Amino acid sequence: MKNFWYFVYLYLTIYVPVIAGSARKICILLYLLAALIIIFRNQKISAKIFNQCKVIAFAIFCLVLYVVTNVFIFHADPMILTATFSMTIVPFASVIALTTLFIAKKRTDFISDFIKVAVIASTISIILYLIPPLGKSILFLLAGDEGDSIRRFYDAGRGYGFAGSLFFGYSIVQAIAAVFAIKRKSRYKYLFVIMILISIILNARIGLFLFIILLAIHYFTNSSIRQTIKSFVAIIILVAIIIETGVYKEFQESLDWTLEGFYMVSDFLFNTKYTNGFGHFNGLAGSFLIWPQNIQEWVMGKGIYLLYGYKGYSSDVGLILHLQWGGMIYVFLLLCPLLFLIKEGIQHKSWWYVTIILMTLLLGDWKGDLFTQSNFLFIAIILYLLKIKKYEIDFCRYSRIQ
Repeated sequence: MKNFWYFVYLYLTIYVPVIAGSARKICILLYLLAALIIIFRNQKISAKIFNQCKVIAFAIFCLVLYVVTNVFIFHADPMILTATFSMTIVPFASVIALTTLFIAKKRTDFISDFIKVAVIASTISIILYLIPPLGKSILFLLAGDEGDSIRRFYDAGRGYGFAGSLFFGYSIVQAIAAVFAIKRKSRYKYLFVIMILISIILNARIGLFLFIILLAIHYFTNSSIRQTIKSFVAIIILVAIIIETGVYKEFQESLDWTLEGFYMVSDFLFNTKYTNGFGHFNGLAGSFLIWPQNIQEWVMGKGIYLLYGYKGYSSDVGLILHLQWGGMIYVFLLLCPLLFLIKEGIQHKSWWYVTIILMTLLLGDWKGDLFTQSNFLFIAIILYLLKIKKYEIDFCRYSRIQ
């Protein structure tokens, strides 16, 4: 029990569940307040951790300054101001606070802690699926019950969990946790991976695609042919068990929706006709690619956010959303923290970390707005601190003990 509140805070900072509607902003401020309390109660150690992230902090400051300028001088959509605050400043403060707690609680293996909370999140998703009234209540509490889209997702077997962005960002975080879990030497790792994959299927198939890509890269670059064959045989056996038992019927709606995603990929890549050209991937590579129309729009953007539609146009592609709102300047500033993290990963020869960042960025920001609809920046920074910069963090721990 001595680490109970550490794991509660770890869960909240990773999955960021917030109440929908007018209470959302209050919840975000409470996350920031909690982080600041932890930081100010441990100022010396927090200052040393901050020193490892000065470049990231400066990049975030420049981004926020540009967004404020765009909103108040060029009258861009003010929604991005709130979004930028919640996707940069709050996660950054939470990273400093969580790393401080990690040291204060004398934790030594962040990846193990990450997998544990991912399994907890998966357990919650499965329980909410098996108890529909409770699952529906939690979904409408977190995502809101206005409009038909949330109800349509729920009717399709989606939206089970206690997390923010159940229909996108939650599954991306779970996919990263699943890949870390399968790399661990643990007798329970396959059970954990299965539970995490179920939570992905119950929410957003983007996480399943990311998991498959990262897993393939891992096996083809780090594993022997024998290990690869054993893993694929295990997957085939698992699929057979799902089909031949009652598991498929129990999760039929969610599994059918997941399989539809693979049909869309097949239509897009191999010109098959499973979806008759109406697949979502066709839109991501076609009608959703609404590029700027002139040099000014390319550089400064148009100040509009197309995710929710604008004069008959809408897009799900993250790059398009960023370009239309703030142009190449906004895109560059948005990517600066990740570019720094990638550079650090390369310098420390942490190729697996670099692979996770690049693949998540490419796939996630093509399928949706990776920055405003997921907690990916938090995950990227915390992995940087507690994996790549582990020596420096251990030094902070030693300094605190002294």
